[in-house]
Amino acid sequence: NHFDAVKGRQAAFTSMMMALVSLEMLVVPSWTGVFMVHKKEGTGKGLFRNKHQNTIQHFPQWMTAELDVAKGFSTTSTIIDFDPGTSKLDKGVDTSEFFLLSAEDSMVVNGKTPKRSMFDEAQNIATYQTAKGEIKPTLIQFNPKTGEMDMSRSIWAWGTGSSNNTGNGMFENDFKGILEKWFAHKNTSGWIPMFWDWTCRPGMTRKAYEEEKMDYLTGQTEETKGLTPAERLSLFYSHYPSTPDDAFMSTHKTLIPKEIIIKQKQRISALCTPFHAPVRGRFEPVFDESVVIPGDNYFLHPIIDVRWKPSRADDIEAPIQMFIVRSTN
Repeated sequence: NHFDAVKGRQAAFTSMMMALVSLEMLVVPSWTGVFMVHKKEGTGKGLFRNKHQNTIQHFPQWMTAELDVAKGFSTTSTIIDFDPGTSKLDKGVDTSEFFLLSAEDSMVVNGKTPKRSMFDEAQNIATYQTAKGEIKPTLIQFNPKTGEMDMSRSIWAWGTGSSNNTGNGMFENDFKGILEKWFAHKNTSGWIPMFWDWTCRPGMTRKAYEEEKMDYLTGQTEETKGLTPAERLSLFYSHYPSTPDDAFMSTHKTLIPKEIIIKQKQRISALCTPFHAPVRGRFEPVFDESVVIPGDNYFLHPIIDVRWKPSRADDIEAPIQMFIVRSTN
């Protein structure tokens, strides 16, 4: 499976993912992976070294005793050769490889067939959806035993809220597209939408949450200086989200403040919780056919009422979602 994971700040998500791939490198034969970041120099290389290579070096000795793991380290790659071989023919056959790549070039992964393609802070990657398209053909391979194509590789992507919107909303669009299909019980082609709220940050408590909120509202953090109170609140909710909408709040500039829109959506959902899921449908006009409108008009007869007409649950063209159908009797 693949996933888009939306999370709060400092949830240790990158550390967890790097620990997982570092372990896979040691136990999965001929493993290959890529770690794609917005900025390869500086931040990317720091993450690669501190959260991946250091993790391997601190594995229990019984896991790495026979390997000189540091020998295959560079600033942009980790190569573990389990059997150096005795000739050029068998050299490099049994290896695991992990590469740090810049996501600014969506074609950079071409030529590789990674078992894991990982995107860190995907909300900053404007090429995210394009890069996914380039990787997609490598995700499946022919299974000679069944004669069918199997999904044998995966894409893992994660991100949080950001005020700079360098990713142009690509990750948000991708996540929400998967989420919509997920709740509609449609085929997502192996993609899972994941959300980790502010409580998933290690050691986070309600008291710490409220203290952070006050720091944001009073402009005590570096990122909130020069922002309006509404913008500060949006930024706080995007860093410490309770819902997926919170995570992307600060990237939108709307006529009505985003937090008000989201609050009203949550209010509607809360009021409608005791009722069934919304019914898709449309309002059809009821005409007074005894009267003809003269001239060139859109309707031949005047509209005197509307009639609610439910549609099939899978009718995605239906413009209305009716939460509560009240009787007119």
